Amino acid sequence: MISKTYLLLYRNNLEHNILLLGHRKDIPIILGITDILALVSLHEGLPRNLMEAMCNKKAIVCTNIRGNIDLVKDGENGLIVNVADIEATYNSILKLYKDRELIKIMGEKSFKYIQNFSEEDVLKEMEIVYESII
Repeated sequence: MISKTYLLLYRNNLEHNILLLGHRKDIPIILGITDILALVSLHEGLPRNLMEAMCNKKAIVCTNIRGNIDLVKDGENGLIVNVADIEATYNSILKLYKDRELIKIMGEKSFKYIQNFSEEDVLKEMEIVYESII
């Protein structure tokens, strides 16, 4: 049985433009050949895929939800759009597509910002939270 997602791609003649890759074990290779990462989900915790993209100096397009907005500063290391705002998402991706220098600047800022989320720093923050509860 074909999924609703595939049907949507075929109905809109996008099957040659959008690839649904499924589970992958070669993420570093894929990140190496991408320019931006778009995460347009409805809910996130602390999205590791954004963190991986930031470590690889990628510009980000993401929705304005918890987790995403903890990592992305709108207009600095990425562009933030409202959930389900297809036009804003399209325009944000198009803006980056047309401006290679902006992609580079945002990618550098992503790398700089992600340094604040080292394992050591996150563990210190968690310790403070747990101590405040106890």
